[in-house]
Amino acid sequence: MKLNIIMVRYLFIFILFAGFLLLLFVPVLNYITDFTLQNELTSVSSHMEQGISSIDSVLTSLDLIKISNNQDSRFSVFKSWIFNPPDVRQFSNISASILIELRDSFNLALLPYPLAVDSGLLLPNGMAITRNVISFYPTPVPFYGFSLQCGDLTLEEWRGLLTGGHTFIPAMSYTDVHNSTYEAVTYAAHWSYIGYPQEIVFFAIFPVEGIVNLLTDTDVAAAAIIKMYDSGGELLFSHGSANNGSYHVVRGRSTMYSLEFEISVPDTLIKTKLRQLRNQILLFTFLTAGFVITLSFLFAWRSSLLQRNFLERISPAGMVQTKYRPFSGYGRLLRELASQIEAQTALIRTQTIDRIRKALLAGDEAMSRIILRDCVAALPDPEDPLTAAQLSNLLSSLIRELAEKLPGIVVPEEIPEYVPGSQKEFFEHYYTGCFARICKSISAQKEKEIPAIGWDLLAYINKHIYDPNIYTTMVANHFNISEPTLQKYIKQCAGQTFQTYVEKRRLDRACELLLESNETIAHIALACGFSSSTSFNRTFKRIYGFPPGRLQETRSARS
Repeated sequence: MKLNIIMVRYLFIFILFAGFLLLLFVPVLNYITDFTLQNELTSVSSHMEQGISSIDSVLTSLDLIKISNNQDSRFSVFKSWIFNPPDVRQFSNISASILIELRDSFNLALLPYPLAVDSGLLLPNGMAITRNVISFYPTPVPFYGFSLQCGDLTLEEWRGLLTGGHTFIPAMSYTDVHNSTYEAVTYAAHWSYIGYPQEIVFFAIFPVEGIVNLLTDTDVAAAAIIKMYDSGGELLFSHGSANNGSYHVVRGRSTMYSLEFEISVPDTLIKTKLRQLRNQILLFTFLTAGFVITLSFLFAWRSSLLQRNFLERISPAGMVQTKYRPFSGYGRLLRELASQIEAQTALIRTQTIDRIRKALLAGDEAMSRIILRDCVAALPDPEDPLTAAQLSNLLSSLIRELAEKLPGIVVPEEIPEYVPGSQKEFFEHYYTGCFARICKSISAQKEKEIPAIGWDLLAYINKHIYDPNIYTTMVANHFNISEPTLQKYIKQCAGQTFQTYVEKRRLDRACELLLESNETIAHIALACGFSSSTSFNRTFKRIYGFPPGRLQETRSARS
């Protein structure tokens, strides 16, 4: 399949359309990316809101424990401990069930929640009741340092933090009864009775890791920076480390306790989550691009079929010439082809029709048949109806022209229109028969009309035809006749005036040189008897309708 200019043009148009369709994938990809990003951030925000809700529920339960235990008559024994701390004997006499019930009240209240919060009461004398242990300070078992230790702080220092007036204390390192160390935010509240100067402290320890797990999932927790602030904007903890790159910040707030939370999700994490989706979109894009380009090629081939066939039949060689531009308009292509056809028509007219005309006017039937045979042999094979019909029209015009110029000598003939597929019949039989009849009539007439001096005049003129100084005066003086008489004889012999006859003979020779040699136009003009190239160009264009340079271009294109 030959890739020609029309197909390239259609292919370019369809590929532009395909490119436009593919460009739509860019905003689609951006939209899907943005949508997925917002969906991921919404998921992070939703997870965080659920975690905040769980933290609020834990804090609410702690407040309820604090209030209910304070008002529970079972635990009224602790009121007297504010002023009279029990000794070992008194402590041993306390009903174990009371202490266990107090401890169990903490466990039952916090059991439904996934957050491992350790909570309890700290009495002024160091007595502590927590979810994990009931201890007395300093004997029989030291509470502080055994069941719970806040970093390197002493009991007095830690108690000072709890009673310092802050509801939430920034994260500190804790070591529990199981000897596990972790960062935790401390919640502190008064468990005092009205009218007593000393107070029992209610505390709860929130592990940072547990809060983080409530706020987000494992992947986000491992990559993001998670922060918690109290109602005054003080940072309670910051989990995760910052790195280079951009972050998407998601914020949430506890409406009950005015706690603020912030999750800074790195862009790299979002891109990692989007990588699979992006790869799928890119794969779909490339598959669509290949499919669209393939369809574009097929549509271009099919859509250009009629025009390609038309242009190839007019000028098969022209379809692969480099001077055609793929993006030229169809009208421009036709104009360029029409220009080529004009040049080819001029070539036929100068090389063939004029030679046939001269042969017919001379009555040379054999020469006219030879010229026609050579011209037909140069026609495209297989038959090109357009080119064959073009030659047939030129020959028909020549026959009508001779019939008009030589009335009574050349008999007008009814010339049928060329029918595709009848090339051999037309050029080998019909036109050769016409030429035979025309030559016979012209030869008979010339023998009757042309005097002997006429043949001598033509011979002398033909001998000096390329002499730029040949004029009617010189020829008339040579034969000792007047110029009007000379013109009369030339008209009788050649059917033309002296000037026209000389010009035509010179132009015939010039056409042969233009087509066969590589000489310049100026050199050819002087060689054919013209005084200058300007005179030659003017005469050539007046006779043939186009400049002589076009014949050279036609020869170059054919070669």
